[in-house]
Amino acid sequence: MPTMFPEPDVTYEGVVKVELVSTKGAPPSIGIPRVEAFEADELSQLVIVLPQSANSGYQDVVVRNSSYGIVCQEQVQDRVQASALITFNTRAWPPGRYQLFIRHRDAWLHEIALRKATLGSSVSYRSSEETYRNGRGGRSLEAGYAGYASKATVEIAGTIRSGTITYREEGLQINFRHEMGNGSCLFFVKLPRQDHWQMATGAELARRDEIVDFVAETVCRQHAPGVKYSIAQTQITYHARP
Repeated sequence: MPTMFPEPDVTYEGVVKVELVSTKGAPPSIGIPRVEAFEADELSQLVIVLPQSANSGYQDVVVRNSSYGIVCQEQVQDRVQASALITFNTRAWPPGRYQLFIRHRDAWLHEIALRKATLGSSVSYRSSEETYRNGRGGRSLEAGYAGYASKATVEIAGTIRSGTITYREEGLQINFRHEMGNGSCLFFVKLPRQDHWQMATGAELARRDEIVDFVAETVCRQHAPGVKYSIAQTQITYHARP
């Protein structure tokens, strides 16, 4: 028998990782939802973008926890925003494994599997000899990132749709805007052009790449773990899973 789910006004810190997204029993042309976990300021959200309008026959959405059983079941029409967007406040979910089912009247469904881990169980740093994929098509040494993290911080504020990313180090603070994307872009961070960099940020142009690289990787680790990103002249783009 399922255990009683905690009271809805209780909140739980943690990191949500999406492990599986699939569509079962549908024609191949339907595709799969775009799903990402996002954290900003005091907000933790699971964001689901359906591959077609919610008015095209979707019925209900069910959330099942491995310990508590079904913790949410409601009509898609009651949950959807902007035709195809579904969000959940995951701060209300205790750590554990979850399955989400979004059912269609034609007897097929989308299935999403995810895990919420406590903050202490997530790995923030690798060993100093390891490398990680950076946003410029190469790999960077973990020791370099850890050294930079000892003197600078990155904070994100706002909502999934838009907000501010703040880079801080002694004597310097830089604010970048982030916005929700579309298509294959989950969200992006706006960057000043090289010829405007020093005036916009107060930092020397020679430091532009190192600051942007640190911001891009820190946002990925803290707020979008597992998401790939790329760095261009005017923005950092975080890509939805294919």
